[in-house]
Amino acid sequence: MIVLTDNDILLKLCASRLDQQFLTFIEKYDLEIQYLPSLKYKTRKEIEKAKLDESVGERILALLEALTPLTQKPKTESFQYFQSITDMDIGEAQLISEVIENPDAYIMTGDKRALKALHKAEIADSYRKKLVHRAICYEQVLLWITEDFSFQELLPGLVEGAGFDASQRALVGMGMETKSDSFRDGAESYIRSLRQQTGQCLVELRPF
Repeated sequence: MIVLTDNDILLKLCASRLDQQFLTFIEKYDLEIQYLPSLKYKTRKEIEKAKLDESVGERILALLEALTPLTQKPKTESFQYFQSITDMDIGEAQLISEVIENPDAYIMTGDKRALKALHKAEIADSYRKKLVHRAICYEQVLLWITEDFSFQELLPGLVEGAGFDASQRALVGMGMETKSDSFRDGAESYIRSLRQQTGQCLVELRPF
């Protein structure tokens, strides 16, 4: 199964020390994770400029070695169509256009603003139908990883990486005292809320 990911999710996973669990996760479910090549360049630049913790940057670069860069040129018509949507950046537009062209692929994104913009925009029915239940948000990824691994072992990294994501910060608001059940309940509540704001974009059932 092909999953196209934005830069945001990979950054947050590495900041939360979930990169090795993520690799095990994708190997277990035989996933091909494709990423935007811009992430490698951006990470190196931010390390050089001290805008990103070097250890986080090194985990990102190591993770990318095990993933597949998205090398295809964006399909002109659909890419330009989605790029024109307000609050849609070029990376998200490229990922969405690729999903439109590949009916077996999913998009994994940490950009809630783009998902909300996609729902609100006046999109052609031919495109809208192809995007039903094709997106996976960051909280869903967190939920699935914590289902497959020991929550207590993951918790220190989740707390450490909370500064990179507002919802994660809320989910581990009790720090090292956070309980698995409260984390799960909070994540599920957040996902339900996001569904209300994004229509049928998010997957309903775990696809892997």
